[in-house]
Amino acid sequence: MGVLDGRTALATGAGRGIGAPIAEGLAAEGAMMRVSDAGVSVDGYFAGNGDWHVFPTMVVLVEKSCLLGYPMRPDAVDPNRCTFDMFSLEHFAPGEVPETSGQEFERWQDQDGWGELPTQDLKNIGAIQAGMHSKGFDGLWLNTAQEMSIRNEHAIADRFIFGVGSR
Repeated sequence: MGVLDGRTALATGAGRGIGAPIAEGLAAEGAMMRVSDAGVSVDGYFAGNGDWHVFPTMVVLVEKSCLLGYPMRPDAVDPNRCTFDMFSLEHFAPGEVPETSGQEFERWQDQDGWGELPTQDLKNIGAIQAGMHSKGFDGLWLNTAQEMSIRNEHAIADRFIFGVGSR
């Protein structure tokens, strides 16, 4: 039995190339896979379209030297809170694997050392959330270049959940 038995995994960009082993690994753990591939070349992937949105709440960024993961879990009581994890996977030569450890923080602001990009992303969350709670918010608009994988994920999820636009 796999840890994902009976669960469905939706992986965009995982139909071939670098994404195929990830999809195969999820399937090996028992996940029913829903896979999409937008036809992005490996060079194009690393030039700015290198993220996977695994339905419903995980982002995976594949870099040439490592894989970064950002799973998010909503709070069961407070809709304005979540548990946000960050992890990095890297290959090491035999015998050169460093010791690893985890850290927990009630508030991300209480800890330095997240790095430039995660800090920028985390700082934006408050403003994004305030805008989404405003009376003027009428829906999300995605950037048609950098955020095509999100649009693709939503289209796949709509087809899977609602049968909308099925092919």
